[in-house]
This record gives sequence, C-alpha cells and structure tokens, in this order.
Amino acid sequence: MNNNNSILVYNQLIQGKYINKDLFDKEKRLMTNNELYIEINTSFAEYQDFYLKIGMELNMEDDFFFLSKVKEKDEEFIIDKQQYKQFFLINIIFRYLLNKNRNLDDFKNSNIGITEDVINEIFKEPEYADFFIHAEINNSNSPMYQILEKRNIVFKNSEDNYVLTNVGISFLEKIEEVGANINEGHQDENTIY
Repeated sequence: MNNNNSILVYNQLIQGKYINKDLFDKEKRLMTNNELYIEINTSFAEYQDFYLKIGMELNMEDDFFFLSKVKEKDEEFIIDKQQYKQFFLINIIFRYLLNKNRNLDDFKNSNIGITEDVINEIFKEPEYADFFIHAEINNSNSPMYQILEKRNIVFKNSEDNYVLTNVGISFLEKIEEVGANINEGHQDENTIY
C-alpha cells in the first residue's frame, strides 16, 4: 500500500466519489490508466480491511471502486439518496438522448461527449419536470452535470463536453439491461427505470 496514494484514495472515496479504472488525459486527448484504481486493485485486501474498521465497505464493480455503509447481516443493499439521484440522472439523460434520436455512443466516446447545453435542455422539457421534483433535483442550485462530474460519473473532454466514465457506462448498461428486461416482460419490482 502506497502511503501517498492511500491518502488520495481515502480523500476521494470518503467524499462519495467513485474511483474509475480509466482517466481522460486532456493534453493527450485519450484515456489513461488511473493510478488510484491500480493502487486499490493491487492492495485490495488491505484497503478492504481498513475501510471495514471504520464501518465502510469497499466495493469493486466492473471497472470502478466505491464505498458503502457496512450492511447488517439480514439487511439488503439499499441505494442511498445520492446514488439514487446519480442513477436517476443518467437514466433521464439516456431517455432524453433516445427521444431526440441522439447516438448514445457519443456519450461514451471520450472524443465526442455531449454538451452542457444538451444537458441543460433536459430541464426545459416539461415531460421530465415531475421526475425532477420527485427526485428533489433542482438544476439552478446544483446543475445536473456538476453532480455527475463531482462523483466521477462523467468527465469533461478536451472540447469541454461531458463523457461517461467507467461507472457512468456501468450505470447506463444497467439501465439498458432493465429496459430490455421490461420489454421482454421480466420486470423486477426493485428496479429504477
């Protein structure tokens, strides 16, 4: 365990940020390996033990790490309010892009992304107003893209467009999977879609 990196890992995770496998290098205009992800991955057991001692669980899912509260023995995994908002926002962006016949791959592509204007347009759409009220999201106080960027769910590319990180892509794939299951008639009562 590298002491300097472990401090950086702690600071990010304790703030509710995800640590993604890949980072965008604006100068090189390409995705690079995230040193913090490598640090956790190579010393996972040590990090896991450390966070358990302070009542947190270090989770690895797909290509990212995050912290959650340690569950009691019979307690089911419960998504917290911030995670709900993050998942919800990706879902709304996904729906909006589909409704506007936009290419979802643009949102995943580090050289393309979607503009801040596109994200702001979503709040102007009347069909989403009730969703935002229900999720207690107000774009004027904390713009959607700032919420997602703060948690490392999206990043800004060289053109200042927003692109999904590893965790954002994972959220999007889960939403697509749920949508496919609903279309096939296999809706799970606990899904958010």
